Amino acid sequence: MKTLKSTVVAILIVGLFGCAGTLPPVKPLSSEMSAIGIAVKTRAPLKLFGDKANMVYFIKLDEVDSVARANYMVQSNQLIQSNYANKNQIYLLNARPGRYAVVAAFHSESTPDIPSGSGPGKSGVSVSVGLNMPSETKNTTFFAKEIIKLTEVTVTPGAMVFMGDYVISQSTGFKEADETQLHYLQLIAPGAKTGYLSMAFSGSNYYKGSLHEHKRDRQTEMQFFANALEHLKGSEWINIIHKEMDQLRAEK
Repeated sequence: MKTLKSTVVAILIVGLFGCAGTLPPVKPLSSEMSAIGIAVKTRAPLKLFGDKANMVYFIKLDEVDSVARANYMVQSNQLIQSNYANKNQIYLLNARPGRYAVVAAFHSESTPDIPSGSGPGKSGVSVSVGLNMPSETKNTTFFAKEIIKLTEVTVTPGAMVFMGDYVISQSTGFKEADETQLHYLQLIAPGAKTGYLSMAFSGSNYYKGSLHEHKRDRQTEMQFFANALEHLKGSEWINIIHKEMDQLRAEK
């Protein structure tokens, strides 16, 4: 019995601390493998401050036919999730060389507790009233086609490529969504309820994303790589980041 209690406590401790921090970055699989970086914040309709995305969905455009490539539409098995994030900087480590773009961003957050109320009922018996809200809210933002086009990059062997720094405005309802937003809504969340009340009680929110701000200048890229040195400290990606920064300095 004592051993069982110790095991349960150990599992709880691992769970608590495992969720609290950022998982270590994956190592390069070979000298030919590359990385992609992007910074994404989203602006919700009723929030004063933006949220930092935890994950994005990449597509690899050189592995689809010309029609799919022109419309930025791939199948579900061709979506690639980012595999590392720190703050609002998101990475695809061990990306194979080729042409990539981003089609959607995701972030999750804890839902604040809503206190239940109580009071006397008609018969004098105390009645409690509360809302059964999810403990976590999951938010997916589907990029407009113009944003997807802006993220497009070519990845060469042994490089880290910067897609840019984006602030994406979110809006609810998909009646005015473009064809790419509708396509990826069905791919990522088939049958999803996108009405305001349905999303509030399900804990899964789906937004159209329009461009609020976009930066991809040399200074922004240098700052991204400077942050990446800290995020990927102690990993084998550091040499690649230094190489990219040296190339940017040489472009003066």
